[in-house]
Amino acid sequence: MQKDFIVAAGAIGFNYAVTMAIIFVNKFLFLKTAFPILSLAAAHLCVTSLFTRAAHAGGIFKLRHAEWDAQIFAIACLQGGAIALGQASLKMNSVGFFQARSIHWSPYDRVGVVDADP
Repeated sequence: MQKDFIVAAGAIGFNYAVTMAIIFVNKFLFLKTAFPILSLAAAHLCVTSLFTRAAHAGGIFKLRHAEWDAQIFAIACLQGGAIALGQASLKMNSVGFFQARSIHWSPYDRVGVVDADP
């Protein structure tokens, strides 16, 4: 049990550190270069794909098979759009505002699909 807790805490800490690094690198790119929003979103998706494949090759997790249907395609498009909109928000706002906007989204589910308290 103790080992599981340490592994989970390490994974959460690593996730937080990587997320913050990505935000600061992206803001730096927006401030110092004329990097287009959609290109940065595409680069984000490519790097994510590479790391996912590397983690799979390293045995960190198994990939799950999913049939490509209209619903999966719509979700993929919406996720890509959300990343691009997040990049646009980061480009036009301060890192503090971007983080405050990100914190606004919470796991609270008003329709009761997820068992979470507000």
